[in-house]
Amino acid sequence: MIRTLTILALWLLPASLIAVNLDSAYVAQLRRGIAFTMVEQFDSARSVFAAMVAHDSLDHAALLYLAGVDHAEMMDREDFTKKDQFESTAERAIDLAEKARLDPNEAAWAQLTIGNGHAYTASLEAKSGSWWTAMRRGLKAKGAYLDVLEIDPNLYDAYLGLGTYHYWKSAKTEFINWLPFVGDRKDDGVEELQLAVDSSLFSNDLALNSLVWIYLERKDPQSALRCAETLRAKYPDSRLVKWGMAFSSYAAGKYAAALEYFGEIISSLESDSTQNYFNLIECRYHRGKIFQSVKDTSAARREFEVLIGYPAPETARKRQAEKLNDAQKALKS
Repeated sequence: MIRTLTILALWLLPASLIAVNLDSAYVAQLRRGIAFTMVEQFDSARSVFAAMVAHDSLDHAALLYLAGVDHAEMMDREDFTKKDQFESTAERAIDLAEKARLDPNEAAWAQLTIGNGHAYTASLEAKSGSWWTAMRRGLKAKGAYLDVLEIDPNLYDAYLGLGTYHYWKSAKTEFINWLPFVGDRKDDGVEELQLAVDSSLFSNDLALNSLVWIYLERKDPQSALRCAETLRAKYPDSRLVKWGMAFSSYAAGKYAAALEYFGEIISSLESDSTQNYFNLIECRYHRGKIFQSVKDTSAARREFEVLIGYPAPETARKRQAEKLNDAQKALKS
């Protein structure tokens, strides 16, 4: 599966690309599929990665990115009905990578697939509340990323997963971080993600998006907004990016901008008759809270009335129960 670079291409590509010995045309295809995913063109992304797998049935990375499209679409829609399909494809990619890593020339690249496969699965398990399974898969991902960097320190894509793991593990266990055997690695996580932003092959944009949410969690909305604006310049129509812009603007006190971005997300969703209304409730709720903050009670009332009236299925209503109840209380008051 490993491709050989031409002599000319060696002069044009970054050090990490040379280290894993990937063909520049292959890299371009992966980036093309990732770019489609970033702007929610999921079917186009699937076509790119499926064609790569059809061309090379042993291409574990393309197979995992194919699974990653399902992962991204589920996260975008807050609808996890494709979980079994995703897990089946991701496990096949991990199995292929386990075999491929026995080849010293492909070991780092295969370990990256293994780490990403476990990380994808861990994030879905965390979403569903299966924290023990999420932690177990997260630890496997961390081990694979460390193996990547031991084999090839220039494969900076590993820092996306490693930085995400170090930051959020520390953030979620802050109540015991004072213990000597636990420690606080949130700053390490931020530094590792910045390495991925600056030097990775495929993970720059996702690492930057991760930093948006980390800076929001750290109550640093200006840094979050800077990261989000960098992504917006590259992907102005991406819903993923608009979420970051909406919440960063909101946290920074830029209420007009936040209202606009939440409104743009609503506009992009309302034409989808197959959705579960989770994200529409989310956007309407935050718009209502912003209008409350600026004392525009009539506008706030309109937002809360609309979100309560959405015909969301029971699963979505249960997950959004707190916001629905808060909206109903606001209307009564």
